[in-house]
Amino acid sequence: MLKVHRWPYTFEPELKAYQRLAEHNVFRLKGFNIPRLLDYDAELHILELSFVTPPYILDFVGANPGRKPASFNLDRIEFEFSRQFGSDWPEVRLLLEALMHLGIYYEDAHNKNIRLR
Repeated sequence: MLKVHRWPYTFEPELKAYQRLAEHNVFRLKGFNIPRLLDYDAELHILELSFVTPPYILDFVGANPGRKPASFNLDRIEFEFSRQFGSDWPEVRLLLEALMHLGIYYEDAHNKNIRLR
């Protein structure tokens, strides 16, 4: 799958997140599949990613790899998104916590980016 970004400010954090996951050899986390970064073109802002099936987490554009942003608050994320996941929210929260341990602060936790079924 090819993902083309229009702007570097959306491309760069997503590339860094996928690179961090690859460095740690993480392609499945807490039962969720994560696309593998197959290739990229930094000049054209293109990512080549593997396909995944549910359960999965996608789209690391809104992620902050590296330093924890001052605005990052997992309780706020839970307040905003937990209703979308209903009884599955505890699994999603465990996934977000596991990403935090890898230094990836994921704030875009809606049910189009994270799918259980």
